[in-house]
Amino acid sequence: MWEDNVVVAVNDNRGSGSTQMEERVEKLIEEKTSMAEKLCKLKVKREKDAEEIAALRQENRMLHSDCAKHAKGENFFAVALIVSWLFFIFVITIIMNLA
Repeated sequence: MWEDNVVVAVNDNRGSGSTQMEERVEKLIEEKTSMAEKLCKLKVKREKDAEEIAALRQENRMLHSDCAKHAKGENFFAVALIVSWLFFIFVITIIMNLA
């Protein structure tokens, strides 16, 4: 009689442990599925970010090229301004010497 009670008690504990184990396994499977979904979303986001970075780099190259063109233009106008002032000083000097 005592053995029967022990066997029944052990079987009851195994049953609840098995249920807990099954619940834990189900929870881990759900977590794995959730993590897989998050990973897919992150991969898509990474691809979009990579495309955006490539577009920004292209825009940066274009802006850099435009800046270089404008810098050349500014240098040309600075030299032209200096030359015009030198010419103006030269003309004023000649006029003053003639007077």
